[in-house]
Amino acid sequence: MSPTVSSTKSSSHSEIEPRIVATNTLIVTNLDREAFRPDNLAKLKAQLEQYGSIYKFIPIKSFNRILAVYYNTVDANTAKAFADKMLFLSSNIRIYFGMHTPIYDTIDESQHLDVPKIEKNWLISPPMSPPIDWTQIREDSPNSNTLAEDLIQALRKESDINVSARNPSTPSLSKLDVPYWDHDSTIKAGSSNLLNVANDVNRRRTQLRPSQTYTPTPRPPVLSGM
Repeated sequence: MSPTVSSTKSSSHSEIEPRIVATNTLIVTNLDREAFRPDNLAKLKAQLEQYGSIYKFIPIKSFNRILAVYYNTVDANTAKAFADKMLFLSSNIRIYFGMHTPIYDTIDESQHLDVPKIEKNWLISPPMSPPIDWTQIREDSPNSNTLAEDLIQALRKESDINVSARNPSTPSLSKLDVPYWDHDSTIKAGSSNLLNVANDVNRRRTQLRPSQTYTPTPRPPVLSGM
């Protein structure tokens, strides 16, 4: 005779009821699709406002829900107690507590981000609104002055020094014709391409540098195969 096994339910495994925490935010669900029409939303909001002032009334049609945020938790608790399972249109709506929504005064600047200093406004991307009395100006054309004026002067001096130091007996060469640029990037005299100035300096350096001959490296011996 096989033994029988009996199972008994322990009292220690009793179901624990979740604790409901009241907040100032109500989530209205189980809504009819027609509830999101403007006239029906106004009716539902008016019914919920019977229990207290509403801070925010937010319809979320894609989730078939409405968020009703009251100014205080007591009014939200009262609205849930009386409006839950209320018949609205063709459905009995269900109301649940959501996460608490903080209420603050919109005039209180302590709850907002501080505006940066006026000196840093232009460092923000995209930039903020321009300051008062700011006027739009026409932008200048791209800068065609590829070489700075001090660099041109340095190249010219170095060219003259190298010529006199390396070949003192060589007749002096004519100085480089360096163009002058004004604020409008207009050439007053000389070459029209500043890049030619640098190329001319390099070419003259090559001409004045004595030619050098290099002894070729001998080929290493080749070992014969074994």
